Amino acid sequence: MPYAPGLDGLRAIAVMAVLLYHGEVSWLQGGYLGVEVFFVISGYLITALLLQEHAQHGGINRRRFWIRRARRLLPALYALLVGVVVLAALVATDALDGLGREIVGALFYVTNWQLIFTDQSYFESFGRPSPLRHLWSLAIEEQFYVVWPLLMIWGLRRLGRSRLLLAIGLGILASTTLMWALYEPFTDPSRVYYGTDTRAAGPLVGAALAFVWQPWNVRRVWVRDRGPLARILDGTGIVALLALGWLFVSLLETDDFLYQGGFLLTSTITALVIAATMVPTGRFGSWLGVAPLRWLGLRSYAIYLWHWPIFVFSRPRLDTTLDGFSLLCVRLALTLMAAEVSYRLIEEPLRNQSFGRDARAFMGRLRAGDAAARRTAVLNGARLALVPITLVALQSSALADDAEPVEVAGTVEERTSAPVPTTVPEPVIVGPGTVAIGDSVMTGAADALAARLPAMEIDADIGRQWWTVADDVQIELRAADTVIVHLGNNGAPSSNMVDDLVTSMADDARIVLLTVRAPVRWEGRVNNSLREAAERWPNVEVAEWKALSDEQWSWFESDGVHLTTEGETAYVDLIVRSVRGTT
Repeated sequence: MPYAPGLDGLRAIAVMAVLLYHGEVSWLQGGYLGVEVFFVISGYLITALLLQEHAQHGGINRRRFWIRRARRLLPALYALLVGVVVLAALVATDALDGLGREIVGALFYVTNWQLIFTDQSYFESFGRPSPLRHLWSLAIEEQFYVVWPLLMIWGLRRLGRSRLLLAIGLGILASTTLMWALYEPFTDPSRVYYGTDTRAAGPLVGAALAFVWQPWNVRRVWVRDRGPLARILDGTGIVALLALGWLFVSLLETDDFLYQGGFLLTSTITALVIAATMVPTGRFGSWLGVAPLRWLGLRSYAIYLWHWPIFVFSRPRLDTTLDGFSLLCVRLALTLMAAEVSYRLIEEPLRNQSFGRDARAFMGRLRAGDAAARRTAVLNGARLALVPITLVALQSSALADDAEPVEVAGTVEERTSAPVPTTVPEPVIVGPGTVAIGDSVMTGAADALAARLPAMEIDADIGRQWWTVADDVQIELRAADTVIVHLGNNGAPSSNMVDDLVTSMADDARIVLLTVRAPVRWEGRVNNSLREAAERWPNVEVAEWKALSDEQWSWFESDGVHLTTEGETAYVDLIVRSVRGTT
């Protein structure tokens, strides 16, 4: 099986999509689909190699296969686990809680099931996420590597190639159907997102492609010239890659379609890209395998391993005062440095079984006073040290700026001063038709709200989502004339959800929507939805909690969402001003 640089280019696109998604780049809403691309690539390559071995030797040496996989994957993983413990001890001791249990799950490649059984959401979480949470996808791949050779050996012996391909097709259908059946709209989809059973379609699509598409084995068809078939496949690859990019940009993780065939569509499009990439005389593979993409693709495993802990230990507005593009650049630079060290010093030497020989030769050059060897040692040491040093510096900057006065905002357009009251104000009298609806943020401030607005009906519940409002509080809504709503910390609403709230009330009722301030991917999406609703409906207003509280570090607990006593005072004051209509 020849080396295909285009596959490394596709890996590069997939891993960068994941990084930008985790970096909360707003225009790449479907970047998480890069993991699905990796699943299909893995399924294709592993199955093609196993089929090639079976064709050449009449069988599959599973022990040799597993040793190769272990040599490829385990050393870099072990380095990551050590690095995460060191980073957590240096910059985030709160991350050490439960880390031992997560390391055990990582070592046995069961992180995805550990996350399922401990109810750890991929989409809805406050506080510092586990620095090892991203290993859920590697767990699925490793489980595939363990089980798939055994199934291949049995299937090729008992079923034959054609019927085994049919069985793979049935497996794809079964996995997709199970995801569809287990998915419940308007609930956290983490179970179906993490599950090996519900995500098996990705690697199986790659496996099915390997059964029907190994163009290097029929090279005589391609070597003569670039005939019409090669040009058609080049065009197919371009169209499929554009379609994949469209999914990366547009497919939200909350879309019902994603769990009702969307993952399968992504896998199928990825398979088309791979098919075009593997054509020996095709140009698409060479275009996709240009040097910068190939460089990233070769390091994609290390990039994926290291990016998440670096992101977790550098949360914007919590661990550092940096935010937006500047923070993203720092994170990407640190990730690429850590990945380069892992690739050069760990992955390549151990995969090529040259680690001991290279280390002895390098130490000999150092002892002989080789200047190039000394420079290499210093450079690699600097790269290793730069990650924790930079993260410590980022956290130090956050602490240093903690007490600095920051302007607060009254509206989206204009920033005005609104200091937190230092004395307890008198209660505000409001009518019985005033209702406040919220989640755990409002729950934490409920006593303070009741003291300031004793006649207001407070209906707050931990973990409340936008889509539960109509069922949970419909009685209060029908009788209300003023409603304060602070939801969206746990997930983004659709425009229909906001509109349903408005239409459930009287036409002359007044609705005030508080924007959210939460270090989550959907923060901007929520706030944009609320502001757009205020433009659609004349009786809807927006109160800018996000603008008011941004960079007010002392107002929040360590999760960046729930409030301290000082934050409660500011939060209640904003709601009081909203009720009065003076925001």
